[in-house]
Amino acid sequence: MKTGFIGAGNMAEAIIRGLIRAKLSAPEEIYISDISLERLEFLKKECGVNAAKDNAALVASVDTVVIAVKPKDVDAALKAIKENSKAKTLVISIAAAISTGYIEARTGGKTPVIRVMPNTPALVGSGMAALCAGKLAGKKEIGSAMKLLSAVGKVIEVEEAQMDIVTAVSGSGPAYVFLFLEGLIAAGVKYGLKQEEAETLANNTVLGSAKLVMETGDSPEELRKKVTSPGGTTMEAVAVFENREFKEIIEAAVKACMEKSKKLTK
Repeated sequence: MKTGFIGAGNMAEAIIRGLIRAKLSAPEEIYISDISLERLEFLKKECGVNAAKDNAALVASVDTVVIAVKPKDVDAALKAIKENSKAKTLVISIAAAISTGYIEARTGGKTPVIRVMPNTPALVGSGMAALCAGKLAGKKEIGSAMKLLSAVGKVIEVEEAQMDIVTAVSGSGPAYVFLFLEGLIAAGVKYGLKQEEAETLANNTVLGSAKLVMETGDSPEELRKKVTSPGGTTMEAVAVFENREFKEIIEAAVKACMEKSKKLTK
């Protein structure tokens, strides 16, 4: 199956490298188009993929089109798909805040569409993505999209109505984790650690903690209680978080992100 990427940015590159690494696609089966000729040459040289002369040529050459451009550039991509796609071309969109209905309406209403919310850990093969299917996409198309996204991490299927909360939890979630790490590292440096020491301690603690949740099957609450001894040092820190309503802050942030996503979605 030939796959084309309209937009050759970081997320497209991550998926392309993942597909090739997992041997789900050969380099010669992948096509890319982008406004940056430098970017096209880079990926052509690095990955051995085909650089299409424009979006129209790309769409005409493939079975699956991945829309990997910014929302403002989506309409141009959809125009090329409408005018050049085959009867059963699958469209997978990773463009933020663009609904399946919007894509279907602008591609002639005959195109199976899968909408995806990925996240940046896909760049290191540890992404978390959620997808939803448009009206014309069935089990076959969902399976194809899941196979493609599994090359760079995990993927689940959700209802389209859930995509705004997905955006707020996993799409934007890495930024929350990075912000926590910034604070933890800064505190470590302030109270005596060298920058490199603080980064090593904090980064690996977050990595190990997430791995502990995934591999033990215990809930975060259960694991927190196991490490929080009554009257101990951890309890003292947790009490500060609780007194300052840490969970409520997180909920408010997620809600704000979700509401913004709703306003932006077309």
